[in-house]
Amino acid sequence: MDITGRKLAEEKLRRSEAYLAETQRLSHTGSWAWNIFSGDLFWSLEHFRIFGLDPQTTKPTYEGFYQTVHPDDRSRLRETFEQVVSNKAQFDGKYRIVRPDGTLRHIRSLANPVFNHAGEIVEYIGTVIDITERTQVEVALRESEARFRNYFELGLIGMAITSPAKGILEVNGELCRILGYEREELLQKTWAEMTHPDDLAADVAQFDRVLAGEIDGYTLDKQWIRKDGQVLDSIMSAKCLRRADGTVDFFVGLVLDITARKRAEQKLQRSEAHLAEAQRIGHVGSWIWNVATGQCLWSEENFCIFGLNAETFKPTKEKTLRLIHPEDLPFVEQTLERAVLDRSNFEVDARIVRPDGAIKYLHVSGRPIALQQGELEFIGTVVDVTERRQAEEALRKLQAELAHVTRVTAMGELAASIAHEINQPLGAIVNNCNVCRRLLRKPRVQKQIREVLTDIVQDITRASAIITRIRLLTKPSVRERNSLQLKQVVTDVLAVAQGELATRRITVQTDLAADLPHINGDRVQLQQVLFNLVINASDAMQTASVERRLLTITCRPHELDGRPAILLTVRDLGHGFKSPDTEPLFDAFYTTKAHGMGMGLRISRSIVEAHGGRLWANPNDGAGATFSCSFPVAT
Repeated sequence: MDITGRKLAEEKLRRSEAYLAETQRLSHTGSWAWNIFSGDLFWSLEHFRIFGLDPQTTKPTYEGFYQTVHPDDRSRLRETFEQVVSNKAQFDGKYRIVRPDGTLRHIRSLANPVFNHAGEIVEYIGTVIDITERTQVEVALRESEARFRNYFELGLIGMAITSPAKGILEVNGELCRILGYEREELLQKTWAEMTHPDDLAADVAQFDRVLAGEIDGYTLDKQWIRKDGQVLDSIMSAKCLRRADGTVDFFVGLVLDITARKRAEQKLQRSEAHLAEAQRIGHVGSWIWNVATGQCLWSEENFCIFGLNAETFKPTKEKTLRLIHPEDLPFVEQTLERAVLDRSNFEVDARIVRPDGAIKYLHVSGRPIALQQGELEFIGTVVDVTERRQAEEALRKLQAELAHVTRVTAMGELAASIAHEINQPLGAIVNNCNVCRRLLRKPRVQKQIREVLTDIVQDITRASAIITRIRLLTKPSVRERNSLQLKQVVTDVLAVAQGELATRRITVQTDLAADLPHINGDRVQLQQVLFNLVINASDAMQTASVERRLLTITCRPHELDGRPAILLTVRDLGHGFKSPDTEPLFDAFYTTKAHGMGMGLRISRSIVEAHGGRLWANPNDGAGATFSCSFPVAT
């Protein structure tokens, strides 16, 4: 019997079954058939694979199938399928199964009923589709959409969804708040009409580049015009989503209101500009020094003070110390080390040598700041005091010259008494010389001649001492501080003024404590102070009766600002003060004398303060006044 046709048919059927099996495998689609009357259940190989079961060891049954369904879906699926069978309808259901290895799969099953000639359902033939991946994508998409909606409505930033064709599609509440519109109002607006004219061209240019496919998004600083007309600053970002053909489907826009920050930045910039200008005018620089790293941060004026270029010079502690004058460097280093060790404020005066060789005088101050990481920084200022130092030096020279003029003027006023003082020893010298001439005519008079010559030498010495003291008081002085006894200054001044005081019939009393400690001072300047006070006291007593012309000078231990000192007082019984306020006496050009310059007390106070002391005046309980000088003891 020829079975060729049957063989060909069987081969064709096998190929068809193989194609069907491969198609099911590729599409994750299995097939099944369930005979209602016999209860037999048929699964394809892909059906077994989807359910994770072995077709060699597993015989599918109606009840066994329901055992593979997730417990949460089992009752619902059974009720639905039985209802479909009862209604002789098609079935379309989704459920989850649990594989033997515990993994969860999402299934969609489709089935159609098969009827016999009597119209009765014989069986259901259907498919199972593994939709796990698609379900997971759908779940992820829904979660992503939910997150986006949450972000959209969260209000951290203004957000909008727009379409090139349809305009604004959606906005969140924050964007409404930023622009001052209600949602319905904003959906009717266009971006162009709310954009500030100054920024419209730049925004449109970027927007056109997105539409042209050159870029997918852009960010720019942009100004908006609110509904109330106010202008606000923002950072605006836009990103597009494209269709398959590359055209833009819609935009997502973000708007961050930075108006307050922009205003604060502008205010800070103005403040920094004002500070920089103030530092430039005042020659004051500022700096920060990190002790651990040695790195420094300088203001612009700091670079100007040091004569350095901020672009090329990177300041550090070591580089800065190299600019300090060699004579001042040890003291500066000691000051910094002590400040770091004690974590204390510091101030130091020092000179620097600029790159061009110029020397500047600086006053540097700083204070410590403890950082959170435990590191230590110092912040401070540098003040260029060069001009002040030069002015102080010029003033000192001027004061010295004026003091010299004052001394010379005073000596001119004393010229008559000085001449009398010198004439006395000179007259004695002349007389003694005449005696010698007469004695030379007599024999054996060597002893008498020696005595006369001794008197001559003593008179010459006395005259020389008077002239020396006058020269010291009248010649321009150079400041020279030495350790000295204040009592000796009193002695020197009284020796010079003795003749004038005698002419004015003024009695001098001194009360100079024994064993007074030394002070550091310029002898000539201190003599000038006391000389001026003595002459002023003498002038104040010119109209007093002779018995009241008493000048008292005292020296005794004292305290000045809690430190050991010596107090020198000059007390007179003259006319005293008309006002209890004595400070005007020390003002420049203030005088009560008809021919006075009004500079003596001013200069005297400057000299005393330069020696670290104080000069003041008090009216006596009775007549006259007392001038007091306090000088710190030499250490």
